[in-house]
Amino acid sequence: MEIQRPHQLTLRQRWALLGLLALFFLFFASISFVNHYFFRTFGWDLGYFTAAIFDYSEGRLNEYDLYNTGLRFTLGDHFEPILFLIAPFQPIFGQYTLLLVQILAILSGGYGAFVYVRTRTDNPWLPHLALIHFLSIWGITSALAFDYHNNVVGAMFLPWFLHYFQKEKFRTALLFLLLLCMSKENMALWGIFLGLGIGLANWRSRKKVLAAMGMTVFAGVYFVWVMKVVLPYYQPEGFEYVHFKYKALGSGLREALETIVTRPLYAFELLYTNHIPENPALDGLKIELYRMMLWSGGLAFLIRPHYLVMSLPIIGQKVFSDKAGAWGINNHYSIELVPLLSIAVCEVLIRIRQRPFRMALGVLVAGVTLFATLNSFWHRDPIFLRTDNLNVFSASHWQSNGYNHETVYEALTYIPEGDSVCASSRVVPHVATRECTHMFPFIGAADYVIHVDDGTNFPEPPEDHFRALDYLQADTNWQVIFEKENVRLWEKVNQK
Repeated sequence: MEIQRPHQLTLRQRWALLGLLALFFLFFASISFVNHYFFRTFGWDLGYFTAAIFDYSEGRLNEYDLYNTGLRFTLGDHFEPILFLIAPFQPIFGQYTLLLVQILAILSGGYGAFVYVRTRTDNPWLPHLALIHFLSIWGITSALAFDYHNNVVGAMFLPWFLHYFQKEKFRTALLFLLLLCMSKENMALWGIFLGLGIGLANWRSRKKVLAAMGMTVFAGVYFVWVMKVVLPYYQPEGFEYVHFKYKALGSGLREALETIVTRPLYAFELLYTNHIPENPALDGLKIELYRMMLWSGGLAFLIRPHYLVMSLPIIGQKVFSDKAGAWGINNHYSIELVPLLSIAVCEVLIRIRQRPFRMALGVLVAGVTLFATLNSFWHRDPIFLRTDNLNVFSASHWQSNGYNHETVYEALTYIPEGDSVCASSRVVPHVATRECTHMFPFIGAADYVIHVDDGTNFPEPPEDHFRALDYLQADTNWQVIFEKENVRLWEKVNQK
């Protein structure tokens, strides 16, 4: 695709750009920040990552003390060194650091799509439509409704990677690919397909094909290095990687690849059918994903098929998973599709020569995408949906339900700064900026235990919670120092 000299933005276009970014920032903040304020973020995952960046900001590795899993360091669970780059901001923005970074990263990704289009078209308003389309795709709001995840930040480097690659600034493109890989170990696997896809897109250019091959090899080497060297180094002897959960394909990556190659029809059937038949409520989740992709401009994948190649590992890791929560359109499992869909749509629009038709189609696609996303706030498969977390147009989003958030904040004032705490999952992100934070019912070395009885027992079975509560009630080393409504706070007392 021909690279053009970017046209100078008029004052009106600059204000429109800033206005769109500000509007979407407020919209995204109304999801993410409000959820955190009302204790609708959780120990896994925001509390887990907040504890990590707190330790990194203090100059030490983060020990895996949130829960008793047998791991010593979080780097043995997921290898996400992007957190080292975020950690310096933790002393400034505190417990909201990661939520703010996530929103700013998303806006940066949208701006990357804006720049990508601006340097490839003489239409002054098409980049603005690209920005609107990018930021309107459902994967963003779904991710923001569920805590913080590093792959959200990582996916936002993709527009910049594509932009600099097409400009033949390969070193800068490689830097953004590295940042993408650093966001999570499985992102490097995606990076392999990104290199393959961009090589296919530029098959006529020997220079770009060679560069794309280099990117593919780089991502592949990085992936193998992390999986075979780095993760085992931070894991105790005999500990196995626990995040490969694709029993429908096999017990490991090698078996999964063999199944796909040797049983292609079976693998294809898994793309759209429920492979957990004992739970028929899951039957429509995968179809919901493809339907939303279609509404968000997914037909562009057929016109620009190299983006379909790039999307294969993302779709595969969703619909082949044992975790049915990954199949549909909820949570953070669709975020990597956002830049792929948006850039694919943009490339289709750029190639349309008739300017009126191009703009009309751009407005239609951006409008339908935004409508589909907003409509999904009310109409999506209800399984795995956190309605209060997502729907900013619902009154319940702007209030606490099942507990009084003001009571929880009152209880937190009794906990001295820096003391070790065991807390219910929804409270953990608010107390994670200290050396030792545990998630109930794992009391561990805590000096204080705060428990919110909201009717949930995640992540452990109810009997573990009841057992921990009985222990606190019976052990004279613990005394209740705050009890109000359904919130209780224990302090560990020294026995003489």
